[in-house]
Amino acid sequence: MPFRDRRSVRLRTHDYADGLYFITICTHRRQRLFGDVEEGEMLRSPLGDIAHAEWIRTEDVRPTCILDAFVVMPDHVHLLFALLPPEASGEQGSERRFRSPSANAASIVRGYKGAVTRAVWDREGREVGPVWQRGFFDRVVRTEREADHVRQYIAENPSRWHGLDATRRDGHRM
Repeated sequence: MPFRDRRSVRLRTHDYADGLYFITICTHRRQRLFGDVEEGEMLRSPLGDIAHAEWIRTEDVRPTCILDAFVVMPDHVHLLFALLPPEASGEQGSERRFRSPSANAASIVRGYKGAVTRAVWDREGREVGPVWQRGFFDRVVRTEREADHVRQYIAENPSRWHGLDATRRDGHRM
């Protein structure tokens, strides 16, 4: 099915501006760019260190984004983060508009993917090609119980790595 004919899986009634989000972003063609898992522990490569550091930096760049659980895996990242309403960041009016990037789930992901791609290309050169698949998987987390389940899933992801068939490893088999 051509991309333009795809049906959006986004919630039509949700503006994705504030709330808690569980996001999975996969590398282009599921390349294992970010390291490997040995004995249930994720061992990040230098590119995995970049993906990790850029996610940590996200909270500094976007004051309405509050990081929660996350893990960098060989071919994907899982991110759990909260978005506060813009007025909760303490920036007002034009100061917020010009200093803080837009703050919705898609812009957070777009900014993160762009920062990682630039840093990877700076290190490896553009010959490495695309870093990320187009798009991402998202889920609005609505309850604390669900958030706890997602945190556990993220924490246990490296220990489940070898038990999954590579074609099924999409981050949403909870």
